[in-house]
Amino acid sequence: MVSDDLKGGWTNRYTSELGYRFEQKAMYRRGWVPAILWTADTYTAALVREEVLACIYRAAWVQIHGYARTLGEMLAQDGWAATRAGAAAPVLDDEDLAYTRDVIAPLRERTDRATITAALFGDPAARELGYPPLGLSPRAGLALARDEARARV
Repeated sequence: MVSDDLKGGWTNRYTSELGYRFEQKAMYRRGWVPAILWTADTYTAALVREEVLACIYRAAWVQIHGYARTLGEMLAQDGWAATRAGAAAPVLDDEDLAYTRDVIAPLRERTDRATITAALFGDPAARELGYPPLGLSPRAGLALARDEARARV
């Protein structure tokens, strides 16, 4: 499906994406594995394939491990799915990755939406939603998740 995240319409990319990645219980129960393409992004056939595969791997993770509740569980789930789907992004340089790892380390057991959103999507998301920023780059937690999963493979 296509989700319109352009020009500040009714869809907030960060809240929608958080739900899309981690709150699919009703969809999975009905046998659906939705894949969303965002109107603000440009896609190639390879990127569409990657997104669909990541969705399938997220659903598989849930079947194996159950639904992610904590930030740490969400990082593990999304990193596993991204790595298996062959995701090339998001990426941080080594210094930013180390910084992100240090910031997120004491937060891995957190379950509150503000911390999870700021950690996964970075300070732009936190500011837009009125959450306290953590000093993180855009999509920093997702980049960390991908990096940690790749290191385990």
